[in-house]
Amino acid sequence: MKKAICTLAMLLTMSAVADAKPNWKRIGKIALVWGAPVASSLLATKGGVDCRKRNGVAPCSEHYGEFNAFEGVRGGFSLTMSTLSWKCLNGTGDKMCYSMAVGTAVFNTYWWRHEEGIYKPEDTTKIGTLVVPKSFLLKRY
Repeated sequence: MKKAICTLAMLLTMSAVADAKPNWKRIGKIALVWGAPVASSLLATKGGVDCRKRNGVAPCSEHYGEFNAFEGVRGGFSLTMSTLSWKCLNGTGDKMCYSMAVGTAVFNTYWWRHEEGIYKPEDTTKIGTLVVPKSFLLKRY
């Protein structure tokens, strides 16, 4: 009996999907509004984790504080901005609704770059006015 119900549900789902034509503009909006803030939040968290592995906790975000709580708040904020942007787009359709999602994604990407750019002083070298990680100089491309 379970097999019959599962098969019927699967066939109904497949037939509904086969008849539907994808609205690529809507799919693109969904990907931008939901994906950008959340993915950039994960990227910023990765930057903080990498910084802590590379340098210890002192020079990185939250220093000796509660890093996990800070990243949880960042993730929740990013998801909230995604939700508000999506509700705004569905309600008004105004282009300004993207500003919440895109602004959050830009800030998270900036913070990722900030965390990835932190190196211990002994692990860097100066080339003119530019401070470069020594590991960058050792790579062969």
